[in-house]
Amino acid sequence: MAIADVLSIYLDAQLDKLGGRFNVDSEREDTIPDIRKFKKRIERLNEWWGQKCWAR
Repeated sequence: MAIADVLSIYLDAQLDKLGGRFNVDSEREDTIPDIRKFKKRIERLNEWWGQKCWAR
């Protein structure tokens, strides 16, 4: 399994939680600085680790 897949699953789950916490939908989530920072952090992780796979 590629780490990019794991990051994507984690991002989706956390965005649901953050959207509920800040009471915003997916269309307005980029207006919240904490959500923008979180998405950028995951993007950077994906750039570095995304093509790698979990070791067995």
